[in-house]
Amino acid sequence: MKTGSDAFTLKLLAMGLMLLDHIYYFIPGTPVWLTWLGRIVAPIFFFFAVEGFYHTRSRLHYTARMFIWAGIMFAGTRLLMHHFPPVHTPIVNNIFLSLALSLCLMSAIEWTRATGNRGLGVPAAIAVGFLSLFSEASLYGIGMTLVFYLFRGDRPKMTVAYVLVSLAMSLPLSSGISLEQLLYHDYQWMMVFSILPILMYNGQRGPKNSFTKYLFYAFYPGHVWALYLIGRAMALGGWR
Repeated sequence: MKTGSDAFTLKLLAMGLMLLDHIYYFIPGTPVWLTWLGRIVAPIFFFFAVEGFYHTRSRLHYTARMFIWAGIMFAGTRLLMHHFPPVHTPIVNNIFLSLALSLCLMSAIEWTRATGNRGLGVPAAIAVGFLSLFSEASLYGIGMTLVFYLFRGDRPKMTVAYVLVSLAMSLPLSSGISLEQLLYHDYQWMMVFSILPILMYNGQRGPKNSFTKYLFYAFYPGHVWALYLIGRAMALGGWR
């Protein structure tokens, strides 16, 4: 039996930390350390998007499913905000779109490698990367996808590349960086700690059934919409 954690266990961990992160985002008066913990979530899901890209029986269906859920998230959010207009913070989250575009990026690279047609493959990969900049994960999504894709199967190199890339993308460039700035303003650098649970992955999928397959897909929009409504109700009630 392999040691470490399977994909389902690590996804449950990420879902729990994502919930804490979004509690900070939507619920007034919550402590900032909740979003510190949330910084490690997105890289875990990008890591498993890469793993899923290699293990899925149909990359086309996998990518299409991610775009469908991105559409569900978009439509559901717009409908919710139409009936319950935001008081303070509107919903802008849609990690599904970022993950779907990361799958497209890998597909473009794979196709280029397989056919050798750089005249079409390279512009396609660049176009997908450009579109990714306008999704939730933006440049971070591109960086994480490329690190986990290019160094898949070589954990030492993946670890070094991930740490360097994540810090390069997230540490503020201005002079006079202070501890207060890093903890309360520019704390995206904490995503570097995602490498710890990622290295715990033992290569096993874990429980395999319809519930485990769609748990994340349903949980993501469900908890975001619920927290939005709770936060909105608290704001209207004068909660500070």
